[in-house]
Amino acid sequence: MGAEHLAPPSVTIRGRSSALDARIAVLFFSLVTLLLGLCWPTAASATGAVKPSAPANSNAAEYCATGVNIAPSHSRQVGILLDDSGSMFRDDAGQALDRWSAAKYSVEVFAAMLSADDSLKVFRTSDFANADSAAPAATVHGEMTLSERVAEIHSMPMIGGGTPITALQHAISDLTSSRADEKWLVVLSDGQFDGVPDNQVQQLLESFAALGGAQVNFLAIGDDAPAITASNGIYFDHAPTSASVLSVMTEFSNRIFGRSVLSTTNKASPDIDLDEIVVFAQGASVDIQELKLGDGTAKKPVSSVSVMWADNPNALYAGSPVPATPNTSLQGKLAVFTDVPAGPVTAEVVGANTVAMFYRPSISFGMEIRDQSGALVERDKVEGGNYTVEFGFMDGNCDFVESELFGNPEFSAELIQHPKDDAAGDGAFSQTFMSGEAINLVRGDASLEVRATFANGSSSSATTNFTVLRPGREVVCTSSEEVTFAASRITEYRAPDDALALTCQARGEDGSMVGFTAEEWDVVRSTDDAVSVRAVDAESDVQFRVSFGVPGEVFVLPTAPEGDKYALLTGEVPFDLSISYVYDEQVNQGAAPGVVEIIDDISWFDRFVDWFKKIGWLWLLALVAFIWILGYFVRPKFSRRIKQSPTITFKPKSRGKRVSILGKFEKDRLAALIPYRARTANLTYAQRGFAKMKLRAKRGQKIEIVNWHALAQRSNIRINGEVLD
Repeated sequence: MGAEHLAPPSVTIRGRSSALDARIAVLFFSLVTLLLGLCWPTAASATGAVKPSAPANSNAAEYCATGVNIAPSHSRQVGILLDDSGSMFRDDAGQALDRWSAAKYSVEVFAAMLSADDSLKVFRTSDFANADSAAPAATVHGEMTLSERVAEIHSMPMIGGGTPITALQHAISDLTSSRADEKWLVVLSDGQFDGVPDNQVQQLLESFAALGGAQVNFLAIGDDAPAITASNGIYFDHAPTSASVLSVMTEFSNRIFGRSVLSTTNKASPDIDLDEIVVFAQGASVDIQELKLGDGTAKKPVSSVSVMWADNPNALYAGSPVPATPNTSLQGKLAVFTDVPAGPVTAEVVGANTVAMFYRPSISFGMEIRDQSGALVERDKVEGGNYTVEFGFMDGNCDFVESELFGNPEFSAELIQHPKDDAAGDGAFSQTFMSGEAINLVRGDASLEVRATFANGSSSSATTNFTVLRPGREVVCTSSEEVTFAASRITEYRAPDDALALTCQARGEDGSMVGFTAEEWDVVRSTDDAVSVRAVDAESDVQFRVSFGVPGEVFVLPTAPEGDKYALLTGEVPFDLSISYVYDEQVNQGAAPGVVEIIDDISWFDRFVDWFKKIGWLWLLALVAFIWILGYFVRPKFSRRIKQSPTITFKPKSRGKRVSILGKFEKDRLAALIPYRARTANLTYAQRGFAKMKLRAKRGQKIEIVNWHALAQRSNIRINGEVLD
């Protein structure tokens, strides 16, 4: 907006072009030829320009951030009312039942499924036999380890007795008084509440579900439990046998904790990234080892825990203690894997009878506001007018995604507006709409709430509050001067004396230019990135520093990357100057192009000194090390065929018969440390009366006898059969 009205600021940095690398290469060609291939990558990275980081996509970041994770990071409290009456241990015929064992095992698994912000309280009906209130039999929190959570439930005994309605009333009262954002009541019962009809229980549950953020999951075990009617906020399920209790409780936990079933085997292929996979395997000696990904890599579980049946003391049935018979086949293990990418996954499990995987997507639920041209609009710069709102599930790049793992999501949105010109304050109005529909925004405060229901009934929402501004003004910045900058002094320049000065004004409704007031200019000065200057070419290393003077006055100084004038590249560099800010509920913005010509005036010698300080000394050091090491390879060496104990044959003067003895060949190890020096050695060829033969290696696998004068006095000496004359 307004780019055609701005005169491009002119900036010239004078001097000579930067051709130092060629000069250095010529000067040191004889020294670095052997090392060029090794050292060039290091030199390039060290002397390369430091590029300014590209500005973040404020639109994407803004609206992606308004999304709400499918696993919302808000508090959730679950209260479980666990029926441990006598009928969970014995039937009317006196036969032992293992309902209590299945229920307790299911609660163990449930406790292991908690998320970090969850808390769980377990109330037993037996604790209310003679009391209207009682402390929880077990309390666990999501921040506890898996083992701690499971151990808390595992050590909780089941008592036996009746099913007083006060237990249900207390569990509801405890949740009602909780400050948690989400409240869930889970009831596991196999019989009627003592002396209370089902319709009264229904009313009690409906009253609780009517509270904000409160929901009920009721599990009836067997045929004698209350027949609760599912309604808004109340879920009811029936487990006809003990064996079906776990599957229903797992469904409850998925609904509460925002997970869904990924697979009932150990293999799956999600088409989106997953925040979490929980593997639950059952078997007598089951072990969950790792999660293999499609690229062949493996993830170890971040945590795991074993769950199993528990012994229990005798329980009360009809006022008498009876043995508690556990189901010893209830054994399993849970393992949690996080940050799982899309693609094939296989849970490596051994010893399992059944395996199930539960997932939570790594997705946000967000929205975008677009103007009539289809461009994204920043939330703090929405002007009155027509817009389109799109919403749905977003990935980490803020792109909308679709997946079967969302089930059949249902979306809805509501816009509530409070017009600014409504002096009485009673002109607020709202409208509902679907994604992609057009809406009209008027000046004032607005609230946009988007809701979604997905997967197994989980829900999520995102609310955005913003102010709709009045149409903005165009800002024009111009400069009539040319300022010369020398590259050699680029780090010494200061504003305002050395800077390029620009004058900015706003264009009024009648087209006339209006200056800034002191109050409005203070807003510009205090707004981050209100005025920015950026190089157009992403490869350019030229950066700019912006400062402010009197109202409407902007100073621009080019700077070197990280203050290094030697790293500054030369040539013409186009740049964009932009200004954007909000004042008096009005967006004011403008933009202008410009060109910076950077000409190098730094001498080649100064550049060479700088280069040598930064990287050249490393080249020199590497060259010295190379030459030093090379000396060990090119120096004359003894043949490896020389024996360490060669055979020496000689003829004593006292008798004519020749004698053979073993000599001793010893290399000089101290002298071996000196490169380029020929290897030397001593050859001892007699025990006494003979000087050692001092040897020096020669090229062509020859050996020079250094002390041959002493040896020439001897005759008829043979070494390895050869006469030494």
